[in-house]
Amino acid sequence: MASGHILGIINVDGALDITRLVLAAGLVYAGFIDQSERTSQVMLTVVGMLYLGIAVAGLISPTLGGLLPSGLTGFDIAFHIVTGGAALAMAVVQEKDLPHSSVQS
Repeated sequence: MASGHILGIINVDGALDITRLVLAAGLVYAGFIDQSERTSQVMLTVVGMLYLGIAVAGLISPTLGGLLPSGLTGFDIAFHIVTGGAALAMAVVQEKDLPHSSVQS
């Protein structure tokens, strides 16, 4: 599997590419196949947490401890912060719109 950077700014290491594909497949499943608001919220939360985790880990070690031989760039880290934050924001907005079970007396 190829590794390196596209145009010198975007990491294309196999492990990161596979992670992004799996997360994208999960979002497609939640949004278009399952179409449950709860599934969408959970998937957005998972994607947001993982992307923010990748960004933080990239700030500590650009190669993520050797997992990504060519290392994350500043663009990669910014991309993961923005998309992770957006996913978490959407999960929070969706949480406010979901009906909650309440006990009525």
